[in-house]
Amino acid sequence: MFPFGAVLFIIVMGILLYFWYDPKYYATIGNFLQAYKTQPSLIKSLPKYGCACATGTSSGKALISPISGKPCVFWEIEIRIYDWFPESLRFRPTRWKTVCRASSINRFELGDSSGKVMISPETIFIIGGSFQFIDETTIPKLRKLGIKTKDLGSFTKIREFIIEIDKPISVWGAVSMDGKMKILKHTQKIPLLVSRNNLKTSRLDLFYDLITALGSFLMLVLFLIFLIIIFSMRSISFINIIFSLLFILFLLFVFFLGKLADNRNHSE
Repeated sequence: MFPFGAVLFIIVMGILLYFWYDPKYYATIGNFLQAYKTQPSLIKSLPKYGCACATGTSSGKALISPISGKPCVFWEIEIRIYDWFPESLRFRPTRWKTVCRASSINRFELGDSSGKVMISPETIFIIGGSFQFIDETTIPKLRKLGIKTKDLGSFTKIREFIIEIDKPISVWGAVSMDGKMKILKHTQKIPLLVSRNNLKTSRLDLFYDLITALGSFLMLVLFLIFLIIIFSMRSISFINIIFSLLFILFLLFVFFLGKLADNRNHSE
């Protein structure tokens, strides 16, 4: 018998992957896997090349964060707006969309009891940090950074992530050598991940990012599987009805889990 259900599933999945493709989804999966498979080591024991993880305290040239005005060794600002009707695909679900990102470019150091490693933040992925609704006092500060504020409305949130001096941080990245100094940086295959939390909390934050990025896509896939199963049933029985209700409850659970993760990442 020709597997019409399997063929239909493959066709629908292909259409979904075409319309839902977004590089950030795959980057989020890569970050999550990297943080879980790479174990921390003392800076002295870091390899000269390859992926590595280190924890310690920050140091470096003192900077002033542009929004909060706090002394730090690194700062990054990310602005997101609520994308009600995406121009590229209007039937895609609404979501928070990053419209601007700015950061300091000065290198800083991570140190532990065995030594120091240089952090090169030209390209960096921040783990954690909450978003706040933008207010009138923030607008002039953004203009000083050369950020256009004309299109920023009430549904705009901002996150200022800073690494203060002599504070604990966790870093994942690609190791390279600059003379005798080891450097953790971003490469095409290995992203640079930085968190102000310990390893356990950082990995949990990445898990929430993963749920947020893939929650809606997973909902559609599960719903399609549900429809295929329903249409393949030759008769309606009590067991089939119970199965359908349980599957719907599972879909609702996935939906609310994604919403909780999104609210956590955009908490006030």
